[in-house]
Amino acid sequence: MNRRACVVWSGDLQHGAGQVTTESGVLRDVPYRFAARFADELGMNPEELLGAAFASCFSMAFSDNLKRNGFIPKRLQTVATVSFEKERADWSIVRIHLDCDAIVPFAIEADVQRIALESKEVCPVSRALKTVVTLKVTHLQEPRVSA
Repeated sequence: MNRRACVVWSGDLQHGAGQVTTESGVLRDVPYRFAARFADELGMNPEELLGAAFASCFSMAFSDNLKRNGFIPKRLQTVATVSFEKERADWSIVRIHLDCDAIVPFAIEADVQRIALESKEVCPVSRALKTVVTLKVTHLQEPRVSA
């Protein structure tokens, strides 16, 4: 199973702009720019998308692992804080913190904490952050025309 997202960026980093579209259509030509990522302008940025993906994935894995351990969560609310900082000359994601409020009837604290830690390790997005990334670049003289 493959999931796809497409980004079109035009121009240089500081003055250019891009649009993000996902295969599902949930995001369609969502704009993003330098100021929304590196300054305080309101707008979409890659770090918040990563945070949303991680929080969503963790919540699903946590819910599944709770059920496997005999608990049905009433509610899981997960906030991902992606820390994006300049280190020397380059920007880096230096940490991602997940903060989850979990309402899990009949569970004791130790079980919830243990299952949460296990869930963080098996969540596909968590594993993806440790995976090999491949790249193929095709240098075109003109943009491809979509049919």
